[in-house]
Amino acid sequence: MWAESLATLIGAWLFFLVMNGSTLKLLSKKAAQRLPEEQQRVDRGLLRETIVEFFLLVPASAALLVLVKPFLIKTVPALGALATVAAPERLALHTIIGIVSYSFPFGALQDRISAAIQAGLTGRPTPGLRQPRAPMGPRAPRAVPAPRGGHVGEN
Repeated sequence: MWAESLATLIGAWLFFLVMNGSTLKLLSKKAAQRLPEEQQRVDRGLLRETIVEFFLLVPASAALLVLVKPFLIKTVPALGALATVAAPERLALHTIIGIVSYSFPFGALQDRISAAIQAGLTGRPTPGLRQPRAPMGPRAPRAVPAPRGGHVGEN
């Protein structure tokens, strides 16, 4: 159980590293090597944001999938069959679960979560962040197109 959960977490962390390679490269540059817009991102808290993502949000996302895994195994036949295989294959399955856990739910909401972290750390909203859309009202009924080729019933 612990080895499988650890494989999930490691899979999520490794996928985080792969997906954030450009951010990590930027953070490893010296200030003199950065472009002005890159330095601005660093000044606005990019390092803290990355640390919070790595140590808090990625493990939380992986833990969420580990917690719902028993339900998924019971309801998804393919996962149920994989749960009974030998240890190496089970660890590989849990590593894949870790990758999926980074992609969803965290990856799907990463921009909003990162902006919220940055706003919380700096005390000011992130410029350029898309604001949530206002709820749409009821849709107007669509017009029904007229039949082609004349009136209904004509040959």
